[in-house]
Amino acid sequence: MRQYVKPSIELMGALQRLFGFLAGLWLAPLIEEYLADYCIAYDCTNSVMLLHSPGNIYQKPFSRKYLKATKRLYNTGYLLSSWFAFTVSVPLEAFLFHGTLRDWFKLN
Repeated sequence: MRQYVKPSIELMGALQRLFGFLAGLWLAPLIEEYLADYCIAYDCTNSVMLLHSPGNIYQKPFSRKYLKATKRLYNTGYLLSSWFAFTVSVPLEAFLFHGTLRDWFKLN
């Protein structure tokens, strides 16, 4: 049994590394183009989560009406914050880095 189990576990570990490497090769150019957008979107969605947190304390935690309203509010907040992040990222990137983030990384 050991002669079958150990090689199969090692093969699974090797495949995980191989797939991660290939995914990195494929995703890197896509993420590089929109890196500032993703960073700003991450910050905006975290801000939405923090802004909605205090309201959770004062509501009845298990009422159906509250759960539906909270879900709708979270979805709307995430959509609006993502839209805001991708809209404002290009001018903000140009203002902060005097061009693109990619060029700034090359120079510094």
